[in-house]
Amino acid sequence: KYKKRKGIIYVNSCDNAKNLYNLMKQQNKINTYIYISKDNDPDIKENDKDIEAFEKDKKPSIIISVGKISYGYDNSDIDMICLGGYKWIY
Repeated sequence: KYKKRKGIIYVNSCDNAKNLYNLMKQQNKINTYIYISKDNDPDIKENDKDIEAFEKDKKPSIIISVGKISYGYDNSDIDMICLGGYKWIY
């Protein structure tokens, strides 16, 4: 609706990232990538773990991360940042 191109969703744990990734993969409007430290899950496609594939993707896409993408990440296509997760610790 708002013609967004790229987004980052930060969550608070690798488990929450995987759960959100699996949920997002059920739809086909937004390409979904995941970038976490525990990336040995056989159910996650290798291409979906590649930050360069995310950057080169021409379709609307999001990447789910647990802090691996943080201060200093420079991508001019990012037009949405979201904090996800339901158990944030302050």
